[in-house]
Amino acid sequence: MKTTIPILIFTFLICFAGCSSVKDLGGSKALTANSWKLKTMNGSELKLSSVKEVSLVFDKTGKISGFGGCNNYFGVYTASGDALTFSEIGSTKMACDDMMTESDYFNLLKKTDKYGVTNNVLTLYSAGVAVLTFDKK
Repeated sequence: MKTTIPILIFTFLICFAGCSSVKDLGGSKALTANSWKLKTMNGSELKLSSVKEVSLVFDKTGKISGFGGCNNYFGVYTASGDALTFSEIGSTKMACDDMMTESDYFNLLKKTDKYGVTNNVLTLYSAGVAVLTFDKK
């Protein structure tokens, strides 16, 4: 009996520690299972002078990274159910022709409050309006 209680406590602590350290919960598994390439911004097809596509990658620790059209970027995300927010977005500081598009992209990420994934398409919403769509890479 004396050994049963420590084993139960140990098992509980292992389960609790494993669950509490994971930020990627619930429906956000679809986010981290793929890399995403930007398809539309505010309903318009994206046309950039860069050969490299705008991308978004979610990791399981709550961080994002990608290419914004001119610069590599990074940040933090929080997902719960279909709610999604981005914060602490930063980037390298190169200058290029697509700076306005990149700036608009970063602003739309910051305004995101919800997401959906359907048929390998990730849609980010702000106040109920689809603002960014991505195809699975």
